[in-house]
Amino acid sequence: MKDIKHRIDITPDKSLVKKLGMVGYRTEEAIAELIDNAIDARVDGRKEEIHVILDFAHRTLTVRDNGQGMDRNMLADAMTLARETGGKKRKNAALGRFGIGMKSACSSLGKSFSITTSKTKSDREYHIRYDEEKWLKDKSQKWESFGILEKNLS
Repeated sequence: MKDIKHRIDITPDKSLVKKLGMVGYRTEEAIAELIDNAIDARVDGRKEEIHVILDFAHRTLTVRDNGQGMDRNMLADAMTLARETGGKKRKNAALGRFGIGMKSACSSLGKSFSITTSKTKSDREYHIRYDEEKWLKDKSQKWESFGILEKNLS
């Protein structure tokens, strides 16, 4: 009998993002991961500003910075599990180089998160929102069809 090679789909189950949030981040570690990402995105020669805003009334945490920002492809990379991105390949960058930190940190802090970003001097802004409940229930939403909203700022 001749050997047969079968192709199988090993796309992770959609619950993987939720499970990443269970890896054991303490709140302060998760916030530190997000701050570390902002530091990694700093622009040389520019005074770095990172603001961490806790809004207990609305149960939100916002990390805002004046770093280099991301274009659509960079944001897609940032949302892709285990994808290394250019910003993480800096010399001496010990943290955040495995493409899991931001997603697992955000998932450990809550069931939803959003990212709004634009490259410096760009007329485009990109927005993405992850909502655990919608992601897990919506059978039409798949890994390869996650949405990024692009806004023209001019």
